[in-house]
Amino acid sequence: MSSIHNPKKLHKSFHSNDNYDFKKSQEYKRITIMNELLLSNPELLEDFRRRHSRTPGKLRIKNHFSPKSNSKLFNSKNISLKESANLKIKKNKNKINPLVRSENPRKIQKKNNFREMNTSPLMRHVNVQVDNRKANATKNRSKSKNKNNKKICAKKEIKNNNVLSRSESFSILDKIIVSDKEVSSIKDNKVNEINSNKENNQNNEKSKENENLNSPKNNDNNIIPKKKNKVVKKIYKIESLSQVGYSGPGIVKYNQDNFFVYKNLNDENNVLFIGVCDGHGLVGHDVSKFLINNLPKNLNRELKKTNKYIAHRETLYSTLKQVFVNTNKDLCKNKSIDTQFSGSTCVTIVLTKNKIISANAGDSRAVMGRFINNEWISIDLSHDQKPNNPGEKERILAHGGRIEAYKDENGGDFGPPRVWLKTEDVPGLAMSRSFGDEVAASVGTISEPEIEEFDITNDDKFIIIASDGIWEFISSQECVSFIKDFYLKKDLKGCLKFLLNESSKRWIKEEEVIDDITAVLIFFED
Repeated sequence: MSSIHNPKKLHKSFHSNDNYDFKKSQEYKRITIMNELLLSNPELLEDFRRRHSRTPGKLRIKNHFSPKSNSKLFNSKNISLKESANLKIKKNKNKINPLVRSENPRKIQKKNNFREMNTSPLMRHVNVQVDNRKANATKNRSKSKNKNNKKICAKKEIKNNNVLSRSESFSILDKIIVSDKEVSSIKDNKVNEINSNKENNQNNEKSKENENLNSPKNNDNNIIPKKKNKVVKKIYKIESLSQVGYSGPGIVKYNQDNFFVYKNLNDENNVLFIGVCDGHGLVGHDVSKFLINNLPKNLNRELKKTNKYIAHRETLYSTLKQVFVNTNKDLCKNKSIDTQFSGSTCVTIVLTKNKIISANAGDSRAVMGRFINNEWISIDLSHDQKPNNPGEKERILAHGGRIEAYKDENGGDFGPPRVWLKTEDVPGLAMSRSFGDEVAASVGTISEPEIEEFDITNDDKFIIIASDGIWEFISSQECVSFIKDFYLKKDLKGCLKFLLNESSKRWIKEEEVIDDITAVLIFFED
C-alpha cells in the first residue's frame, strides 16, 4: 500500500523528514481538490460526512491526525490555525448553536461532541468552512436587505413621488402649491401685493409691464375656484383590484388590464389623475402597460409647460386631448409593440377637491354613487363609445368604414356592433375610440377622448372606475346598489372582491368565458 493511501506511513514520513514540504505532496493536492469539490457540491458533502464519521479504513483519515501535525494544511488560504482553534465547538451546555434549528440543548451538545470526536481533520476543516460560509451568508443577506431597502426607499422618494400606492388612505387638503411653496389662500397674496405696491410703486409698474399675462399669479380664475359655492370633499381611501379572465380549458390567458393612480398632478397638492386601461388583441397587455407608464407622465409634463392651474378649464381640456393623441402616436411608432390589430381603451378622471374632469377613449367607465333624498343613484362620469352611437357612426362611415355585428348561421346579428373595413372582415373592433388599433384607425376610430366635467356635492359618496369586465353584465345603477352596503361598513376590499365574483358568475353564465376585470374604488369621507 502506498503512503498516499496509508495515513500511518504518511504521518511517520511527515514527522521524520524535516525537509518534507507538505504543500508539494500529492496528499495536499488531493485534500485541496476534495475540499473544493465538497464545498461546491452539497450532496457530495453530506455523503462524505456520513461515510467519514462512521466508516473506518481507507475512506477516512485517522483521528490522530491532529491540527498540529497538519499545520500546513490548516495554514492554507481558506483558514488559519488560530481561526480553527477559535472555531472549535466548545462543550458548553448552555450555549445554543444558531445553525441548528433544534431547541433542545442536550441534543445540540451531543451533535457537537460527535461532530468533533468522530471526524477527520479534513472533515473538521470542511465543517469549519461550511459554518463560516453560513454565518457570512446570513450576515450578507441582512446587510444586503438593509441596503436594498434603503435604495428602494430612496428611489421611491425620488422617482415615484407622484405614484400613489394601492390601499393608501388619502385626504384632499385645502392647499395648493405655487413654485414649490404652499399658499393657503388668495387673500394673503393680494395683501402682500398691496403692501409691496405701497412701498415700491415705480418698480412694480415696470415689472407689471414685463410680467406674463398668462401667468397663474395674474389670473384670479386660474388660482383656485371660489369656496362659497363649492364643496370640498376628502377622500377616505382608495383601493384597486384586478384579475385575469378565463378563455376555456387549457388556454393560457394574460391579464390585459392595467390601472394607475397619479397624485399631485401639475405639482398641485392633492390633485389626482386616475385611470383604467383595458387592452385587447394579441399584445393588448403591452399596449395597456405602455399607457400607464407614459400617459400620466406626459400629461404632468405638458400641464407644467402651460404655466396654468388645473382650474383653468380651457387649458386642461386642450392639454388632455393633445396628450391622448400624442401618446397614441408614440405608441404606434414603438417598434417593439405591434399595434396593427392590438390596442387598449382608457378611461381617466382628474379629481380635485371640488371637481371631477373625466377623459374617456373606449368602453371602460367611471361612475359616481350619490345618496340624495334617501335614495342611491348612479351618475355616469363617462359614456361608452360604441360604433353605433350617432356621432361615432357618422365619422366611421365618412372615413370609409363599415359597422356591423357578427352574423350567425341564419344571417342574424350576433353580439355588439363592430368596426370593419369596407371590403374586408377585419378588424371587428367593438369600440369607436381606442389607443393603437391602426387598421381600425384607417377607417375612423380615434384616440381623442370625450371630456366631461362635474361638480362634487355633499351627496357624493364614492367613485368606481372599471373596465368593461364589470359593465358588460352589470349596469351602473346596479353596481351602485352593490357598493352602498360596503360603503356603510367602509369595506373597500370586500366590495371589490364581491364585484369581481359577481361579474365572473355572469360572464360564465352568458358567454362561458370571463373577461379581464379591473376596478379602482374611491370612498369619500362622510
